[in-house]
Amino acid sequence: MLEHLFARLRRLACGAGQPFRHSGTTRPLNLESLESRQLFSIDGFGEPLVFDLDAAWDNRSVEELALGDLNADGKPDLVAPLDHGSAVVTMLGDGAGTFRRPAVAQGTGNVISPASPLIVDWNQDGRQDVLVTYYNGDQKLLPGNGDGSLGQGQGFHLTRSYSIAGGDFNNDGVPDLVALKSSSFEVVVGLNNGSGGIGSTRRTVLEHDQGVGNGATLAVGDVNRDGDLDLLATNDADRNLAVLFGNGDGTFQVGPSYGAASGVGSVPSDLALRDLNADGKLDVVIVNKSSDSVSVGMGDGSGGFQFTAIAVGRVPIRMDVGDIEGDGDLDIVVANKSSDTISLLEGNGDGTFQLVRNFAAGPNSSSVEPSDVKLGDLDGDGILAGGCGTR
Repeated sequence: MLEHLFARLRRLACGAGQPFRHSGTTRPLNLESLESRQLFSIDGFGEPLVFDLDAAWDNRSVEELALGDLNADGKPDLVAPLDHGSAVVTMLGDGAGTFRRPAVAQGTGNVISPASPLIVDWNQDGRQDVLVTYYNGDQKLLPGNGDGSLGQGQGFHLTRSYSIAGGDFNNDGVPDLVALKSSSFEVVVGLNNGSGGIGSTRRTVLEHDQGVGNGATLAVGDVNRDGDLDLLATNDADRNLAVLFGNGDGTFQVGPSYGAASGVGSVPSDLALRDLNADGKLDVVIVNKSSDSVSVGMGDGSGGFQFTAIAVGRVPIRMDVGDIEGDGDLDIVVANKSSDTISLLEGNGDGTFQLVRNFAAGPNSSSVEPSDVKLGDLDGDGILAGGCGTR
């Protein structure tokens, strides 16, 4: 069974729509009508389930989603920060494609940026934690209690950033945090002190033409296969992709930069690293917001990429990569804001894709403006589910 998971702001938008593939019942999830503070889990073939939400949801948006197992039951749970709000919403998955009531809003004490939260065992206690970032540049750890609830943990200041990512950048076996400093050309890594805080920081200054700005997004992986994590960053200001090679101590060397001449489209807004052709070399997928395309870059194993552009819907914002069809080949799903669609690119297993198929992100002719999409096995049947967040 394939479900669609939808986060919704302000009014009912993402509904049953047209699923990628019918197999039984389709259950999209909508965070509906912040004015009425209700959550709808809408069955594609039945009546909606209604979840009452707290009044704190008024006039707040949910634009980014994260899936993780907060209570160690093997079922994906939902985490979503409230944009311009001071709370993170969590919902525990029931393993049947829906989420348990009620949705819980965990206060964070400051105004959260819309950057995706990180779900990771940051304090190394065997429980999944949530890391959020604030508009003022602070970050905060919300430690997991192991039952799906979150506590109030340490706050720290890394840098003001709209994009953060995690990885073990100094090879000490614990996750660290990386951020791109907003409106400047600096990468900042916060090394984990093992108890929920930042022990020290490492900074790498970039050249101007390889700088990153407010619209940057991050991907982490070993693109040159030297055993150290590397960093890829898109920049919607300079309209390029920057590659930074990790030194294994939390610092980076500036690598190649790719722009329009290389096949990267206009205003890149999201990216992911995956091995699309199973050759042991990481490839990159980039969403290009202003050119209505995705760029697929095949990796050469040394940090270089060769790009091909594929047209999708209007104003694509976010995407995710996974094996939706269950054929062993990686596919791409893209949230297209202006066309109110989700694009599906079915992989052939060699880095190429079949003709793009576009599906309505909402019921009938509803305007939903999808802003994020995530993949996960929500009902435990081994088939990935696709879902979108909307503005």
